[in-house]
Amino acid sequence: MAKGGATDGYLERLRSVPLFAECDDAELRQVGTLGTEITLPAGRVLTTEGERGQEAFLLEEGQAVATRGGQEIARFGPGDFFGEMALIGDRPRSATVTTESEVLVRAFHSSEFRRMMIDVPSIALRILTTMASRLASAEDAATH
Repeated sequence: MAKGGATDGYLERLRSVPLFAECDDAELRQVGTLGTEITLPAGRVLTTEGERGQEAFLLEEGQAVATRGGQEIARFGPGDFFGEMALIGDRPRSATVTTESEVLVRAFHSSEFRRMMIDVPSIALRILTTMASRLASAEDAATH
């Protein structure tokens, strides 16, 4: 596990992620100093439903699937961010996320995640908007 730096290649990958698309260069460099890049094999559990979370994840390469109660509820691909709900709400994980292929993820420890939310408000707003959308989708699915 190598601590991630703000290399030009990484900043360009960040710029292509919808969550970070509206960030300026200074904000991207700031985000680029946070998190740890990790390559993991298929079948690795990243989050476990019901457990406390200590990190959020940016999926840079590969595929992962989210399940709740053993049922698939979402699929994640490059550019998707997940795990933030447990950190923002300080609550147990709402789903288990498992890699379906080899993946490259950037893991943000809860302290780094909080720092990113405070230091880069445009990202905080996008994360909260995404989270609200996920909650609304979960409510819709529960009532239909």
